[in-house]
Amino acid sequence: MGLRFWSRPSGDCRYLRHGAFRVGKGVNEVKKVRDLEFLLAQLRALRDRNDTEPEQTKNIDDAIELVRQLRRKSHPTGPEVARFVRKIAAALFRAFVK
Repeated sequence: MGLRFWSRPSGDCRYLRHGAFRVGKGVNEVKKVRDLEFLLAQLRALRDRNDTEPEQTKNIDDAIELVRQLRRKSHPTGPEVARFVRKIAAALFRAFVK
């Protein structure tokens, strides 16, 4: 038998390919987490390079911690995201502009 569409589960669900359902996180939340994980990986790779100074490494660590804090927020508002982005940009700016 196939999937019966009239027996749709309740709650927040999204249609996937081939008629399957995903219950829980919305597509935008999954994309947000994936984007933040990519940003964290890029910042860690930048920090682990051999040509960074100790002060640069500290500023990059500050940016990584801010991204982690943003990732932990369940539903950040637009102004909260803007504040985090401003702080992350300032930390990276301090790291690479003399």
